[in-house]
Amino acid sequence: MIIFIQARYSSSRLYGKVLKKILDKPLIGWMIERISKSNINLPIAILTSINKSDNLIQDFCESEGIKYFRGDLNNVVTRFLDAGEFFNEDIFIRLCGDSPLIDPEIINQAVEISKENPTYDLVTNIQKRTFPKGQSVEIVKIESLKRLLKKGLTIEEQEHITLGFYNRKDQFKIINFESNADQFKKIQLSVDTKDDFESMNLIFKYFSSKDELLRASWNQLALIYNGLAR
Repeated sequence: MIIFIQARYSSSRLYGKVLKKILDKPLIGWMIERISKSNINLPIAILTSINKSDNLIQDFCESEGIKYFRGDLNNVVTRFLDAGEFFNEDIFIRLCGDSPLIDPEIINQAVEISKENPTYDLVTNIQKRTFPKGQSVEIVKIESLKRLLKKGLTIEEQEHITLGFYNRKDQFKIINFESNADQFKKIQLSVDTKDDFESMNLIFKYFSSKDELLRASWNQLALIYNGLAR
């Protein structure tokens, strides 16, 4: 099992967002550090595209000693399949690179569910969203993704890698896990726009130490977001 972080520089709503810096570290750098400082002992790789704009993401990975893979920009399903073959992995955890405050405990929860349900094609917490945005985790089998690719995917399904599973939920085994605090499901803990980035800046600056920031749970972060939004 490997963690694949999906990232591209050419984000339409906030160009270059994954490398935008807060406290002198890119968003994706904070994400990797939060995971690396946890008890998750899994390899991590950034999956980006072969487009020239993503040379900057490759440069970041090489400077930080982070594994990476470059594939098709728009056909993300193929990118992930090729990456699975490149890293010789059968199962991957998909995370989005605009989620600098991902909670490793949610990842752990998904991993345990995946281990307990080995016949499932997809373990997810977004089929029914109860966690904040920016706390999304999906675990996918490579063989399941190969089956999906044979279904004649639309352009949208090729780009949004797991959409094809959700659109064919009667053909695949999907298990969705939920939080016990779904009042936070509409909270934005990912960065999609300039306003999101400014909100994320405020959340980071709320903490008095880096250690507190790295250890903060998604519940704590949601409460801080609510407090700052008032």
